Amino acid sequence: MGRREIMMVRSTRRICVSASERDDAARTTCRGYVENLDSATLAELEALYADAKDAYFAGNPCVSDAYFDALELKLSYAQSSVVRKYPRCSVRGKAIYSDCVTDESQMQVLTASYLVILVLGILFVLIDLGHDLRVMIMSAEVAQAQFRPPVLALVGLGLSQRGVEKLLETRKGGTLAMTGECPNCNEQVFAFMDTKRGQSKERCECHVCGRKIVFEATFERVESSKWKVAGKGRVYLVANREDFSPED
Repeated sequence: MGRREIMMVRSTRRICVSASERDDAARTTCRGYVENLDSATLAELEALYADAKDAYFAGNPCVSDAYFDALELKLSYAQSSVVRKYPRCSVRGKAIYSDCVTDESQMQVLTASYLVILVLGILFVLIDLGHDLRVMIMSAEVAQAQFRPPVLALVGLGLSQRGVEKLLETRKGGTLAMTGECPNCNEQVFAFMDTKRGQSKERCECHVCGRKIVFEATFERVESSKWKVAGKGRVYLVANREDFSPED
């Protein structure tokens, strides 16, 4: 190995060592730094996020980009308000979008709806079987004359079975309600999304301004969550031709 090559190797090592020392020094300036994000509380993660963000804008980042992205993702799944962003525009993709998170209120409404279906089905069965029991108590001639197929009971069984299936699917995290602000009018919108594939896309319309929007979200299993799954994503505004036409 020649003298020039040896000098280049030493110079490269010096650069790597100085970069590593600079990263270690920057890391020590970040208060509340934790190696394992899963072991930290939500308050600790929010404080760390605020410190890391301030240090970055001050020109002295205290964590790596990969660490900051993982921290922000962790807070997003926890529905922390410190990472909540409002409708904004992507210059590169020419897309207007906002963030979306889990909608706890709509999940409660969905669960209540399935419970109503289950109870209604049970009532249909009881009413129909109760009528048949009264007929059986009567004499055989009267019972034979009043015999009818248990249509209402069959309908009730179908409703009850459907209600139980949907309740179990909801409790296992098969469906999750996501909410965010409409990128056009800033009103709250929501959509029910299938979580089985880990990511989902749902097209719908804003109930206020009528503009078409698209929910795109990713999901991860969280056993501690009430719905066994957590989600984060964005609400995109579907562009119209008028959006790009010059104003008069």
